[in-house]
Amino acid sequence: QPELTQRFLVEARTTARCQHDNIVVIYEVGEHNGAPYIVLEFLSGKPLTNLTENSSRLPYTRAVEIMCSILRALQCAHEQGIVHRDLKPDNIFITESGTIKVLDFGIAKVLQQSQESQAEKATGSRMPSPLELATGSNTNLTRIGTIMGTLKYMSPEQWGIGIEIDHLTDIWACGILLHRMICGRHPLHPLDGNQLVVTAMLELPMPSMAEAAPSDVPRELIQIVDRCLLKIKEQRWQSAAELLSALELFLPGRRTATLQIDESPYAGLSS
Repeated sequence: QPELTQRFLVEARTTARCQHDNIVVIYEVGEHNGAPYIVLEFLSGKPLTNLTENSSRLPYTRAVEIMCSILRALQCAHEQGIVHRDLKPDNIFITESGTIKVLDFGIAKVLQQSQESQAEKATGSRMPSPLELATGSNTNLTRIGTIMGTLKYMSPEQWGIGIEIDHLTDIWACGILLHRMICGRHPLHPLDGNQLVVTAMLELPMPSMAEAAPSDVPRELIQIVDRCLLKIKEQRWQSAAELLSALELFLPGRRTATLQIDESPYAGLSS
């Protein structure tokens, strides 16, 4: 598919310009006999999925530590005008040395555009939005293997409700990831599949992380995560840098108890 090939190459080359410790290194992008290829650094380790499966929880300080690395990667990408659009545990890799690497920048965008293009060619109409697919509100449109993102991590605007997708969709996914790591489950658990369409209903706020958070999680951290998951995107943290600054206070060793030193009963008395 020449059109898809060109989109893939453009996205890969754009991502290759994002050189950052927390973004997988792209060494080469090109074509061979008409097939596109991409050469990435070899990573030895495991995806974040391995730490979050079976409802596993991470200590909140570890979750914040991982998220701060992700946000540094996003800050670099967003400055280049690149939105990930598909942040999820599968796309976060933890190397054996402990470095966090974010994978697959831009790929969701290429896949979505490809599916939309195929739909237009096959049916002469646009691709149904995830909202239409979930609610069955557009029966004239058929689903043609659409990949619009991963339902559990999709922001309201990714459901096709007429709101532009920008870098704030990644801020939403960060909120879902933090909730998942700290609480061991999705904020809308036990909803799954098409039931997650409630995400697109702007009048229904997301539940607060306070409902599922372990007792040791600071209230201020809960408020930070809740702000990531505000459905009106202008109300969320407005940049990766802003969210990073808020979270860094919760890194291991950054929160120390303030010692209250009582004044000596003899203070001020002359000998």
